[in-house]
Amino acid sequence: MQVGLLPEGATLPMSRVIAHELELVGSHGIQASRYGALLEMVQGAKLDPGKLITRRIRLDEVPAALMGMASFEGVGITVISP
Repeated sequence: MQVGLLPEGATLPMSRVIAHELELVGSHGIQASRYGALLEMVQGAKLDPGKLITRRIRLDEVPAALMGMASFEGVGITVISP
Protein backbone atom coordinates (compact mmCIF):
# COMPACT_ATOMS: atom_id res chain seq x y z
CA MET A 1 0.00 0.00 0.00
CA GLN A 2 1.27 3.47 -0.83
CA VAL A 3 -0.20 6.40 1.05
CA GLY A 4 0.55 9.77 -0.46
CA LEU A 5 2.48 10.71 -3.54
CA LEU A 6 5.78 9.30 -4.73
CA PRO A 7 8.80 11.58 -4.36
CA GLU A 8 9.78 13.45 -7.50
CA GLY A 9 11.70 11.20 -9.85
CA ALA A 10 10.59 7.97 -8.14
CA THR A 11 9.24 5.16 -10.29
CA LEU A 12 7.13 2.10 -9.65
CA PRO A 13 8.79 -1.29 -10.21
CA MET A 14 6.43 -2.39 -13.00
CA SER A 15 8.33 -5.64 -13.60
CA ARG A 16 7.52 -6.63 -10.02
CA VAL A 17 3.87 -5.58 -10.44
CA ILE A 18 3.59 -7.77 -13.52
CA ALA A 19 5.57 -10.73 -12.14
CA HIS A 20 3.55 -10.87 -8.93
CA GLU A 21 0.26 -9.99 -10.66
CA LEU A 22 -0.23 -7.02 -8.33
CA GLU A 23 -3.11 -4.61 -8.72
CA LEU A 24 -2.64 -0.85 -8.62
CA VAL A 25 -5.54 1.45 -7.82
CA GLY A 26 -5.17 5.20 -8.02
CA SER A 27 -7.24 7.83 -6.29
CA HIS A 28 -7.15 11.59 -6.14
CA GLY A 29 -9.41 13.54 -3.84
CA ILE A 30 -8.84 17.18 -4.70
CA GLN A 31 -6.35 19.32 -6.56
CA ALA A 32 -3.94 21.13 -4.24
CA SER A 33 -4.92 24.41 -5.89
CA ARG A 34 -8.46 23.92 -4.54
CA TYR A 35 -7.46 23.47 -0.88
CA GLY A 36 -8.05 27.15 -0.13
CA ALA A 37 -11.64 27.02 -1.40
CA LEU A 38 -12.27 23.81 0.53
CA LEU A 39 -10.96 25.29 3.77
CA GLU A 40 -13.09 28.40 3.23
CA MET A 41 -16.15 26.16 2.98
CA VAL A 42 -15.23 24.48 6.27
CA GLN A 43 -14.51 27.81 7.96
CA GLY A 44 -17.77 29.29 6.65
CA ALA A 45 -19.75 26.29 7.98
CA LYS A 46 -20.84 25.31 4.46
CA LEU A 47 -19.08 21.99 4.88
CA ASP A 48 -18.84 19.95 8.09
CA PRO A 49 -16.11 17.29 7.77
CA GLY A 50 -17.19 15.88 11.14
CA LYS A 51 -20.23 14.38 9.41
CA LEU A 52 -17.90 12.04 7.53
CA ILE A 53 -16.72 10.39 10.76
CA THR A 54 -18.81 7.29 11.32
CA ARG A 55 -16.65 5.39 13.79
CA ARG A 56 -14.03 6.02 16.47
CA ILE A 57 -11.76 3.25 17.67
CA ARG A 58 -8.91 2.84 20.14
CA LEU A 59 -5.37 2.08 19.03
CA ASP A 60 -5.68 -1.51 20.26
CA GLU A 61 -8.67 -2.00 17.91
CA VAL A 62 -6.69 -1.08 14.79
CA PRO A 63 -5.51 -4.61 13.83
CA ALA A 64 -9.09 -5.94 13.78
CA ALA A 65 -10.29 -2.87 11.90
CA LEU A 66 -7.59 -3.35 9.25
CA MET A 67 -8.52 -7.01 8.83
CA GLY A 68 -12.17 -6.00 8.42
CA MET A 69 -11.40 -3.58 5.59
CA ALA A 70 -11.56 -6.40 3.05
CA SER A 71 -15.29 -6.83 3.63
CA PHE A 72 -16.11 -3.21 2.65
CA GLU A 73 -18.79 -2.91 5.32
CA GLY A 74 -20.09 0.57 5.98
CA VAL A 75 -19.02 3.95 4.73
CA GLY A 76 -17.34 6.97 6.25
CA ILE A 77 -14.13 7.66 8.08
CA THR A 78 -12.77 5.83 11.10
CA VAL A 79 -10.78 7.94 13.53
CA ILE A 80 -8.16 6.24 15.69
CA SER A 81 -7.72 7.67 19.18
CA PRO A 82 -4.68 6.72 21.25
